[in-house]
Amino acid sequence: MKINLDITINNLDGNAFKENNKEITLGGLLASCLDNAKEGGRMKLFVLAKKCHKGGKVEFDEADISMMRKILESSPIASNVLMGNAILLLDTESK
Repeated sequence: MKINLDITINNLDGNAFKENNKEITLGGLLASCLDNAKEGGRMKLFVLAKKCHKGGKVEFDEADISMMRKILESSPIASNVLMGNAILLLDTESK
């Protein structure tokens, strides 16, 4: 499945989440969460983080999407709203 990693993640008001005046994208958040993940093979996490950081439309299999979804859910670096909207985007893009 191709996932567009350049989609901006919005807050509850519908405005883009920002960090250091830069909009947070699905790929950027996934890359950060994967980099800090404690579960999964470290090399696999590294490869996925590189793919996500690069952005664009990237092909992932169902196992990778499932892993990224679980990592988003358990990541301490993303607020609940940021995580929830990212998972909704990931789910929508993977259909």
